[in-house]
Amino acid sequence: MGNLAEKSSYVKQILISNNSGDSQYISKFWKSLLSERTNFPDEEKLRNFLSNDASYGYGNILEQNTHETFRRLVDTITPETPMEFLSKFTDPAFGGAICHHYKGAHSSIVFLQNIPTAYCIQKLPLKNGLRILEIGAGFGALAYQLNQILEIKKYTIVDIPHSLFLSYFYLSENTNRRCAFSSREKVENGFEFAKPDELDNIDSEFDLIINTISMGEMDLFMVERYKDLIKERLGEDGFFL
Repeated sequence: MGNLAEKSSYVKQILISNNSGDSQYISKFWKSLLSERTNFPDEEKLRNFLSNDASYGYGNILEQNTHETFRRLVDTITPETPMEFLSKFTDPAFGGAICHHYKGAHSSIVFLQNIPTAYCIQKLPLKNGLRILEIGAGFGALAYQLNQILEIKKYTIVDIPHSLFLSYFYLSENTNRRCAFSSREKVENGFEFAKPDELDNIDSEFDLIINTISMGEMDLFMVERYKDLIKERLGEDGFFL
């Protein structure tokens, strides 16, 4: 594909095409957030979306992005998440995150917030060649982190179009994994992205299904829909976190 501007135009076309039913999957909570930020940002904003308003809603509160806040967060999540583990990670380049350094941690605040979840997951008795489904991955921080520490065959993300736009670029630009949309092609190795109305396009079985915060941000009917999906698609020896 061409340059970032051409690529973003192509991805936006995929995500907003045939979207007449998308609004029913977007909760009142998220409709409010989306009305206060830039959505489907242009090339300039996309490169640095973690340092502008396009990342509003993911716990990335720029006016609170201070070294003091970072220091307090590090002290809060250790030793439950050991510093040795925290120090493994730092933000990738694409996204333009505002990073801080304290003790052995060097990352942005919003990236750091996801590391304890990655730590919980890596302690599970997981097999190699994992097939993972994450429901509501935000901009893709946890997916990026797990890709660094686990042997993952395929990582599927289901989310609203506005978030998929950012997670697609965050992961496609910051990893060497294949990235594609389930509505266009199937991926056997890499990252696959699907909207909530495209659940029939995703795999029939997963070894790990993840939801960290977003079920608390959904309307109840979507929580019930995902509960049914988890019952249907989680493998016999799989884990739901």
